[in-house]
Amino acid sequence: MKMVLRQFANCLDVAFKLLFRGGKSLVIMMMFPIAGVAIVIAVAGDNVFHLQTATKSVAFLLMCTCIWGGLFNSVQVVVKQRTVLQADLAAGLYPVAFTLANAIVQFLLCAFQSAVLCLCFPGIALVYDARPPSGGALIGGPGGVYWEYYITFLLLFYASDALGMVVSTLMKSAETATSVTPYILIVELVFCGMLFELKGVLNKISYGMISRWGMEALGTTSDLNCLPLKDPSEQDENSSSGGATGGSAQASAAPTDAAADPSALAAGKPKLPDDLSYCPSGMKDEMLDGGGFKYSDDYLYNDWHIAKAWIILGCSALALFVIADLLVHRFKNTNNLGRE
Repeated sequence: MKMVLRQFANCLDVAFKLLFRGGKSLVIMMMFPIAGVAIVIAVAGDNVFHLQTATKSVAFLLMCTCIWGGLFNSVQVVVKQRTVLQADLAAGLYPVAFTLANAIVQFLLCAFQSAVLCLCFPGIALVYDARPPSGGALIGGPGGVYWEYYITFLLLFYASDALGMVVSTLMKSAETATSVTPYILIVELVFCGMLFELKGVLNKISYGMISRWGMEALGTTSDLNCLPLKDPSEQDENSSSGGATGGSAQASAAPTDAAADPSALAAGKPKLPDDLSYCPSGMKDEMLDGGGFKYSDDYLYNDWHIAKAWIILGCSALALFVIADLLVHRFKNTNNLGRE
């Protein structure tokens, strides 16, 4: 046990030194969340956190930033040390010491990146005067919603980071590992449920994707089910202009046709709550004639659902690091030393 702890301490020291000596790679890692913040603020628009479409777009961009950043963090961690690692393993290094040390370093890196990415919210508030819901779905009180966003970002970064570690153990060169990463990102984005409607087998496949659970967690915190598809005030204006241009026709219509008047239909719609962070029971099914955000037939936005998404993301990260550790064991074969 003492041997494992001593090896772990040495691997941890090496992992930190390699991270801070990364040069251009370290700069890119630090710039990833900063670039994400800038892009989100640039495209957010005035309707973010007020209309469903704009809010979904911001959530999608944030999810993309986390997954791409997490993959880039670790996709070269193992493959760059492949020859040295094989020699160390042949000399008696325990693979778990190497994997655990890098998992801790990557966690700290992801925690920092997640904190930087949260700066997009004060930026959106400053530029567009738009803010997230007043309280989180699971964490209440002032600042609870920001803690929920931070936890989701961290789990997305870390699960993607763990996936990058698995890819890094499978590749034989850093160039190959880097070239594979965009394809993994494309698969994640396709199965997140935002770009295409997923049904049947495709919907079941999406359960195994990091992106899906990240989007569900972000959607829960953002109260997407309680946000209208269109601005009700614009709908009322359109209804009024439609009623004015068609006034002569409506005057000659029978009294029974009054129910078909657009303004009358608009007035009959359920009134949106003033506080969009509060969604009355059943409102998501009735709002704007069933226009509430619906991910799939079993899609839910509530405190248990975000907790489930967090648990799945956390377990995914743990499972992927375990797989990476098992794959590192392959390097102990001295017959392959430096010649794989």
